[in-house]
Amino acid sequence: MKSASLQYANALADIAMAQGAADPAMQQLLGFGALYVESVELRNFLASPAVNAAAKHRVIEKLLARVGGSKIVRNFLFVVVDHQRTHVLPEMIAAFQDLIRERGGAVVRVGDTVYDGSLRSRLNELRARLASE
Repeated sequence: MKSASLQYANALADIAMAQGAADPAMQQLLGFGALYVESVELRNFLASPAVNAAAKHRVIEKLLARVGGSKIVRNFLFVVVDHQRTHVLPEMIAAFQDLIRERGGAVVRVGDTVYDGSLRSRLNELRARLASE
C-alpha cells in the first residue's frame, strides 16, 4: 500500500470512527468507488486539470446523492480531488476498509454521549490500569 493512500485512509478512519460513522462511511465510499471504477468518463473528468474544482465538487455531490453520501465522505472526496489524488482512490478505499477492520469494535455517538468499544480504547484502558498498579 502506498504511503499517500494510507495517510488519506488514516485521516478518514480517524474522523469516521470519532463520529461513530465508520460503517456508513465505508458503505458510501464503496458505492462511490464502484461508480468511479465503472466509469472511464468519471475517472477522466475528476483527473482532468482542465476541469475546475467547483465543477468536480458538483459532480461528486450529485453522485453521492445516489449512494446516500455523508458530509464526511463528501469532504474526503473533495480533498482527494483538490489534491489531484483521484488516480489512487481505489487504493485509499481498500486501505480505509483494512484500517476499519483492524481497529475493531465500535464507537457510537448517541446525543452527547460517546460509547467507545473500539480495540484502541480498550488497549489504552488496559495500559492505564497496568501503569497504575
